[in-house]
Amino acid sequence: MDGLLRITPSELRFPVQIRKRRIVSLLLESVSTEPVVFKLKTNNIERYRVKPYWGIIQPGSVAKVEIQIHTGKELPSDLVECKDLFRIQAAPFPEH
Repeated sequence: MDGLLRITPSELRFPVQIRKRRIVSLLLESVSTEPVVFKLKTNNIERYRVKPYWGIIQPGSVAKVEIQIHTGKELPSDLVECKDLFRIQAAPFPEH
């Protein structure tokens, strides 16, 4: 997100336990001189809940996004070689 957002952490790690919901926080800091609109997407919407999944961040401000993983009664079979992805889309949001 060169010129728009600083994202912390750069990699997400979820401590996974059966029947436990775990939440990992992601911080999106605007490094732009104008507001930035963002949207966070995942390729596995069954496993993750993202709040908020979109928003507008004012210049110099930080948005906290919480990502919750749902494991259910058993650990996911693809956990070792997990191919789950997250994508953050961002664009300037000029005020008119």
